[in-house]
Amino acid sequence: MSDAYLKASSRKPSSALIKHLLFPSTSPRLTPSNLATFLSTTSGLDKTLMLIQYPARIIVPLLLALARRSRNKDGRRLLSRFAQDLTNLSGSVSDARTMMRLLGIVAMLPSIPTLFHPTTSLLTSLQNLALIIYYPLENLSFLSSKGVFPLSPARELRWSVWSCRAWMAYVALEFVALWERRNGLIVRQKALEVQHRQSLQMEVKPADGSTMSTTTPTSELALQKDWVAWYEDAVSNLGYAPLTVHWSLYQGAWTNQAWTGLFGTVACVAGLRSKWRAMGGGA
Repeated sequence: MSDAYLKASSRKPSSALIKHLLFPSTSPRLTPSNLATFLSTTSGLDKTLMLIQYPARIIVPLLLALARRSRNKDGRRLLSRFAQDLTNLSGSVSDARTMMRLLGIVAMLPSIPTLFHPTTSLLTSLQNLALIIYYPLENLSFLSSKGVFPLSPARELRWSVWSCRAWMAYVALEFVALWERRNGLIVRQKALEVQHRQSLQMEVKPADGSTMSTTTPTSELALQKDWVAWYEDAVSNLGYAPLTVHWSLYQGAWTNQAWTGLFGTVACVAGLRSKWRAMGGGA
């Protein structure tokens, strides 16, 4: 472990960490084979669909604004038509992603017997409970909107809102989980700094007279990867948080869908980057 890295690691975030955030060495190359592998996973496909759904909601208001300012009748018609097409595409992708979550409750079934078990942390139990409430309410309200499940319009809306409130609870609890992870990473970083200072007192001098540390950068690299994963998860959660608040209110938190697109894109890019990097063996 080099002295230069130790000096860098004493700053938060370190220059080495920033470099790893911007240019992760573990990210796989963008090849047809890797892309096919990524899209073959449910999470990879979901994040890719988000990249279509949410940026479209940013572009649509811009197109409509351009259409209103255009003095050319054909130009206004073309821009308005394109905006409508993107709106339809975003809505269809949203439906597809919701359909993909119809069996989400199945993955939560094994956690039901262990809810609030002494071996399960309270935070994990509360997050699992939030998802156990979220999935059925979302699934049934969605199926009702498609005429598959019989719910009155008022109950359909109520179940949909309460599903988002359960999701909002999960996201809020995820901030607690992120705080705990951050504290653990800081403890590891401080331990490595102590280990490095101790190793400096036990330096091995080669025949040429230069100094060489007796430690290896393996644990430091692992810490870097875990910090990168933490930042990605934190940014993703920050993107989801305002969305959960917006959809948890009957009237919504805003009327301009560009905000939905903006926050969704933030969550999407961070989540997409994390999933892609993990495919290459990253943390």
